[in-house]
Amino acid sequence: MPSAGYSLTLPDITNIRYAPSTGKISRFHLQYKRWVSTQNTPNNKGYLRINIGRRLYMEHLVGFFIVMGRLPRVGMEIDHINGIKTDNRWCNLREVDRHENCTNRVEHRSGRIPGPAFIKDRNAWRSSLQHLGEMFRMGNYRTEIQAKIVYDCAWRMVYLGKVNELREACKNLKLSRSEKRYVEFSKIFKRHDAGESAKGIKKIF
Repeated sequence: MPSAGYSLTLPDITNIRYAPSTGKISRFHLQYKRWVSTQNTPNNKGYLRINIGRRLYMEHLVGFFIVMGRLPRVGMEIDHINGIKTDNRWCNLREVDRHENCTNRVEHRSGRIPGPAFIKDRNAWRSSLQHLGEMFRMGNYRTEIQAKIVYDCAWRMVYLGKVNELREACKNLKLSRSEKRYVEFSKIFKRHDAGESAKGIKKIF
């Protein structure tokens, strides 16, 4: 979602709370003196919105602002990784450019899992991502799910500002066997606290 035209400030959200693990937003109810979860319905584009100061804001934008303390950078948008626009869990949100966001939408419409690409001559699923014009190649994996989890974890590292660490990992593990590569990647993601996706990589590998 484009960031232009939004002017959220910290005073606007002093009575708003975001739960990264569930994606739910709650508001402090002055009358009942407690936090109350919002029960909003999607707009005509499928996004949840919340009224703040008599103005409607996308809930995923509010969640991003609360966690990061800023709006998306110029030219960047907030993408729902799994394509479900009402799933505002932090592990499902990422900051991408317009091209990457639109690519994700096309892949979901075609029934594909965004991220992995099947390499026919190698009979494997390749995991890679592009960030600010730089391509990160995390290698090939036996299954689409494995490649997807590595892809999601890599995006979490990008969010955490661990771009240099991700770049170094891609370089060092480039020639490793696939089994060793995804095990080592899982250790790297866990070490850098790369979000909930790191928990999933441990279960599968």
